[in-house]
Amino acid sequence: MSLRALALCLALAVAGCGSDDPSPPPPPAGSSAVVPPAAGGFPDPAPAAVGGSVGPGTACPIPVAFTVAAKWVAEDTTGAGLEMGNYRLRCEIDAKPAGLIGFLRVWVNPRQSDVGADMRDFLERIEGGTGATYRSLTIGGQAGYEASFRPGNRQGRAFAVRDTLVVWTTLDDEEFTAGLPAYVLARTTVSVP
Repeated sequence: MSLRALALCLALAVAGCGSDDPSPPPPPAGSSAVVPPAAGGFPDPAPAAVGGSVGPGTACPIPVAFTVAAKWVAEDTTGAGLEMGNYRLRCEIDAKPAGLIGFLRVWVNPRQSDVGADMRDFLERIEGGTGATYRSLTIGGQAGYEASFRPGNRQGRAFAVRDTLVVWTTLDDEEFTAGLPAYVLARTTVSVP
């Protein structure tokens, strides 16, 4: 096999060519990896105990709905006017009442452009997630993406589906790990009205 043919085969394999899943967002040159859904970088503990929910008709009227972990408290942040890239902060789900420090932050993209590219731009330029690892997966019956990243010395996880991006970061690795079941609960219970 020629060197050119080998390079083409590798490029097609990384892009997920021929699979039924949508291709994950392409990684930035030299700084990110694309992994299949079952690969490392995405450990999923059991979901947290069920609490309330966010979505249309709730305290946080975001475009998608999902379940919030027990004792975590959602607050509508639409009036805060925070914008980052193509996204607007619409909801913060506070872990403090559950004894943790951190927030699940829900960002909404009113432009509804390229989900993967917008997520990648957000994590690279806004969260400082250099070296992020991405995967494509089905979220709420829709094509979505997930990223594992490190903003500074912390860990972070995020998922994006349609016009909604949910980001979990906190102060340190211990708090991140303790709050990860709440993030998993959110991601695995998404419904898209």
